[in-house]
Amino acid sequence: MLFKQCYTVSRLDIHSPQSLRISLDGPGAISLLIRSPTEKERENGAKTFNAQLDIIGEFVPSKKSLPVFTALIEGRRPPKGKKALSGDEMILREGPSEGLESYPNPFVAFVDNVCGKLSALGHAFVATLRWRYAQEGPPSPLRNFGLYCSNDGGDSWLPIPGRYSIQNVTPPHSVFMIQEADVSELHRLLSEGIEEPAYHELLREAKELEHTSPRSSVLLAVSAAEVAVKSTVIATMPKTAWLVENLPSPPLVKILSEYFPVLFEKGESFYDSNNKEGLLKTMEAAVFLRNQMVHKGTAPPSRDKVREILHGVQELLWICDYYSGYEWAEKHIHQLRRTTI
Repeated sequence: MLFKQCYTVSRLDIHSPQSLRISLDGPGAISLLIRSPTEKERENGAKTFNAQLDIIGEFVPSKKSLPVFTALIEGRRPPKGKKALSGDEMILREGPSEGLESYPNPFVAFVDNVCGKLSALGHAFVATLRWRYAQEGPPSPLRNFGLYCSNDGGDSWLPIPGRYSIQNVTPPHSVFMIQEADVSELHRLLSEGIEEPAYHELLREAKELEHTSPRSSVLLAVSAAEVAVKSTVIATMPKTAWLVENLPSPPLVKILSEYFPVLFEKGESFYDSNNKEGLLKTMEAAVFLRNQMVHKGTAPPSRDKVREILHGVQELLWICDYYSGYEWAEKHIHQLRRTTI
C-alpha cells in the first residue's frame, strides 16, 4: 500500500513549473517530490512562495491494521463519539469523521510509525536542500497537511484521519493579576531606569523556540543562565566587573556549587550546593548538551529534556534576581513548580 505525507515548506519559493523528484532505493521505495503549489492549491490559500513537498512510500500494513484500512476504503468509520477496538466495529454513517485516537490501537501505531519515517525523511531532505543551495527560511519550515493512502498504485488517495488532540506549541503565557500590582514599585523601577535583565529576554526567546527549534532553545537557555550568574556577581561585587567581563569564567556549575555559597553565605539558600541533584544536575546536563551540540554537532535533546532545562534555567534566573537585590523575586521562586530543585 502506498502512503503520501504532504507538507508546505515555508518560505521556499520555487518560482518555476518544474518539480524536483528524488527516489530512494531500499525498503519502502520512498520518493520525495518538491514543487511550486498548483493553481488549485493556490485557490485554496497556498502561497506561491511556499513550496509543496510530497513524500510517498510503500509500506505493508500490519495484520491487525489491515482490516481498518479496508474499512476506511469502504467508507466506514468508528461510531460517533466512541473508540473502535477493531475494524469490525467501524460502520457506515454520516457526519464528521472521528480523530485518529478513536481508531483501533494497532492501526494508530502503524500510522504513527509511517508518519515518523516519512516525516524524518522530509525534514532531512529540506534541511539538506536549504544547506546545499544556501536557501533562507525559518528553523522549522514544514507544515503538515496530512497523510494519505492508496491501494491502486496512486491513482486515487484516501485521507487518513488526523489527531483531534493537538499539542500546544505556542509560547507560554500567564494571567496578570492586575489587582496585585504595586503601582509605587513600578513607578520607582521606571523612574530609576531599571528594566528586565537581558538574561530574562534570552530565556523568553528560548521558550519561543522550545517546540520549533529545540537546539536553539537550549543554546539560548544556557546563555541566559551564564549571563545571569555573571550579572549577579557584578551586582554583588561591582569591583569585579572588569575581571568577570574580560577573563574566562569558571564553569557554570562550579560557580553555583562553590562560589555562590561563599558569596551569599548570609542569605537564603535555594538549592543544595553539596548535592549534584535538582538544579545543579539540570544545569550540568544543560551545559553538557550545549557543548555537545556546539562542538560536535549532536542532535538536539528530546522535548521533555528541553522543557526540564527551561524550567531549571527559569528557577536559576529568579534566584539570581533575588541575590542581585530584588527581594520580590523570592515569591516567584517559590511559586514555580519545583520539579528541578
